[in-house]
Amino acid sequence: MIKTDYENYIYDFQAKQGIRPQHFVPISVELSEYIISICEKYKPKRILDAGSGWSSILFKKYYPLGHTITVDTEEQWLNITKEYFKKFELDLNEMWLWEEFLTTNPEPFDLILHDLGFVIDIREKTLPKMFEMVADGGIIVIDNTHEPFGRDIPLMAKSMGFKILGDYKYFMALQKKGDKK
Repeated sequence: MIKTDYENYIYDFQAKQGIRPQHFVPISVELSEYIISICEKYKPKRILDAGSGWSSILFKKYYPLGHTITVDTEEQWLNITKEYFKKFELDLNEMWLWEEFLTTNPEPFDLILHDLGFVIDIREKTLPKMFEMVADGGIIVIDNTHEPFGRDIPLMAKSMGFKILGDYKYFMALQKKGDKK
């Protein structure tokens, strides 16, 4: 079911928006399924979807129990995501541009999916702030950890009180020490 929705999103909706799939690839089907399994196991209440698009739809459709806030560095992607939500009559997530979102001093999150910015530099620059926003006992899942910035994540995470839940070929899941509140 996730795979079908994923393919429809890429080859139908994104293509009709003039977005070429080989240039803007959302999180993988494997990561999508992993994220939902994390949600089912840990039952996060507050979710930060850092990087709008397919993942915003994934959370809304497959884990509606969580309060998901979607952020992006690109207004175009937020608008495309809103358009998709309207087309399929989904209630809109709370959506923000990254810089505006930071001014709200957000409460910690039980789950963060970090796929912010098509340019990997953005992901690397925003990573320390993402770690800060994880609640005690919360989880952060980082996409594209096969990129050079991914080499430093385990050491950085350990120094900030995280343990590795899973280190996969293209993504990594880390849990912050402490009890969930």
